[in-house]
Amino acid sequence: MDLVKLPSSTSSGTTAFDLADSYLQMFQEVQQTLEQSNLKYKADVDKHRKHQVFNVGDQVMIYFEKKGCQPNIMAS
Repeated sequence: MDLVKLPSSTSSGTTAFDLADSYLQMFQEVQQTLEQSNLKYKADVDKHRKHQVFNVGDQVMIYFEKKGCQPNIMAS
């Protein structure tokens, strides 16, 4: 049987304020990492996107998705 010595909370000298600060710092680092990852992903996706400029009078086709619309069950 292996025994692991658990750290004592009194011997480390950390207070609740120190723990809160460390969690806040960790949260900010995670948030910055996610923002950087999202910016990198957007830049990679935008490389393949074609910028379209439309002028007044141009004919375009618009596709609307019917999200959230209930089909009319009683229609005949």
